[in-house]
Amino acid sequence: MQELLDSIRAEYPFVKLWAFESNTKIELQQIEVDKEHRGQGIGQKIIEMLKTYARMVSKPIVLRPEAERGRKKDLERFYKQLGFVNNSGRHMDYTLSSPMAKTMYWRFKEWLDNN
Repeated sequence: MQELLDSIRAEYPFVKLWAFESNTKIELQQIEVDKEHRGQGIGQKIIEMLKTYARMVSKPIVLRPEAERGRKKDLERFYKQLGFVNNSGRHMDYTLSSPMAKTMYWRFKEWLDNN
């Protein structure tokens, strides 16, 4: 995982990125593209790189969307377009939830079919 993060940081030095991998999941704690580079698909490319890695290691990606004031719905829509779901209701997975904040997660189809 560290090699991937280092590679992303080298390619996109203007992106704040913090993620870690545990035995059961990948937790994306921060991804923030600086204002002058937003709207170019960079965040989406980085998420796709993380999803590719997650498939390789057979782990879901978990995040807690925290947007700038007034942008929370936009951020949630961004993650939903990338296949993330709210960790609530019929999608609730208590192993991926956080008592501190709302979580969202992504799992690839093959993982869901096998578990």
